[in-house]
Amino acid sequence: MRNILSYTKSRSAFFADTDGEDFNYILPSQAKNLLCGEDRKLFVTELFRYASEVNRINNLTLNVMCIKPNVHLAKTNTNFYKFLKKHGIKEVTFATVVDKNSHISLLGTLNPKHSNVARELLEDIAVCFSIAVYNKKHLHRTEIAAVTDSLTGVCNRVAYKKDLPTFDKEMTEDFACLYIDVNELHLHNNKFGHTAGDEMLIYIANSLQEVFSNHHIYRMGGDEFLVFVRDMDLETVKVYVEYFTKRLESRSYHVAIGISYRSQGFGTAEEMVKEAEIRMYEAKAQYYQNKERVSVSATEGSDYVQIKTGIKEIDTMISVMKEHYWGIYRVSLITNNASSILMPSYLGYNQESNNFSGLLTSYISECVDNDFRRAVLNFLNYDVLKMQLAKGLTPRITYKKLNGETVILSIYNMKDTADNVDETLWVFAKD
Repeated sequence: MRNILSYTKSRSAFFADTDGEDFNYILPSQAKNLLCGEDRKLFVTELFRYASEVNRINNLTLNVMCIKPNVHLAKTNTNFYKFLKKHGIKEVTFATVVDKNSHISLLGTLNPKHSNVARELLEDIAVCFSIAVYNKKHLHRTEIAAVTDSLTGVCNRVAYKKDLPTFDKEMTEDFACLYIDVNELHLHNNKFGHTAGDEMLIYIANSLQEVFSNHHIYRMGGDEFLVFVRDMDLETVKVYVEYFTKRLESRSYHVAIGISYRSQGFGTAEEMVKEAEIRMYEAKAQYYQNKERVSVSATEGSDYVQIKTGIKEIDTMISVMKEHYWGIYRVSLITNNASSILMPSYLGYNQESNNFSGLLTSYISECVDNDFRRAVLNFLNYDVLKMQLAKGLTPRITYKKLNGETVILSIYNMKDTADNVDETLWVFAKD
C-alpha cells in the first residue's frame, strides 16, 4: 500500500472487499484527512455500488474507474458529491476485481497527482493484489480452523497442546484448571438423537464462554472440556463453577467437574490437568451413585435390577453386554410389569414398571423413525406375541431410530413350556 501511495503520489491508498476486509495507508501529514467510522462506511458503500453497476454492464473481471466531484456527479449522486467536496477528495481512482462468485475487491487511491499513472498501475496490479489478500485471509482462516472445535467454536486439543507451555512460563499462583465431563450425553443421544446431543454440547460450550469469558476454554474430546482460569482465587473459582452448573441445570444438563489449583503444589500445567481429571472422575462417580440411590428409592419393592451389583464378575459381564445391546428387560405379558436387566435404560426414561407398553408407545412416538413407527406399534400386540411364543417362535423386528441407529428387538419366552408364555425377555440389540 505504501508503494502504491508513493508511486502514484496520492493522498492515500485503500483496499476493501465484500468479505469485510478494509484497510488503507495515508501519509502522516494527511492523517487528519483519514476517513473513519460512518464516513468510511459511506465511502466504501458508494464505491461498491458503482463497482456492482459497472460489473453488471461490462461483466469483466477487471474494471478501472475514476470518480470526481464534477457537474455530472452533482446531478446523478448529490449526496456523494457533497461528501467528496466536504472531505477534500478531488478524485477517486480505483480498480474493481470480480471473481466467479461475484466477490468484489476494490484497490484505489485518493487524489493521485497523475491520474493516468494511477490508472495504469492499478490495472496492472489489482488482480495480483486481490489474490494475495485472499491467500492471506485463507491462510489465516485455515490457521484458526486448525485450533478451533468446529461444533462448539471453542479451542480444540491442538490449541491446548500449543498453549500448554505458555501456562508453565506464567508462574502465577492464582491459576486453576477445570476438567469438565458431560454426564449422560450418550443417553441423551439415544433419547432425542445426535442433533439434540450436539445442541447440548454447544449450550455447555457457550455457557463456559459466558461464565469464563476472559479465560482459556478447550474441547478435549467428545464430551470433555478443559478451562484454565487466570488471576482468580480458589474460592472465587468455586463460585463461578457453581453459577455455571446452575445455568446448565436450568436445561436439565449435568456435568462432572474436577478442579486443581497451582498453589496446591503443582509444578506444571500438565500435572494440574491430570489432577483435575482425577477429581472429575470422582465427581462423575458420585453423580451416578447419587442417581442410583434415587432410582432404587423410587422403585423400592419393585424387582428393580441395579446396574451395579457390587459383584465384580456380574458387573464385568454387564459391561461386556453393553457393547452388543442397548437394553434388556424382563416383561410380564399378563400384568404389563417390567424390570430392567441391562442399564442404563435403552429407552432413556424413568421406569414405569406397571405400564411397559405405555412406556414403549411414548418411546416410539419420540425416538423411532417415522417410516418404522406403524410397524413397531403393530408388533407390540401382546395377544399376537403370546400366540407366536406359544408356537415356539421368537418374535423379532428391525427398525431405525431418528438418529439413524438400527435396532433389532427380539422377544424370548422365559419359561420352559410353550403353554406358559407370560414371562418374556425383551432384548434390544445393536445392529
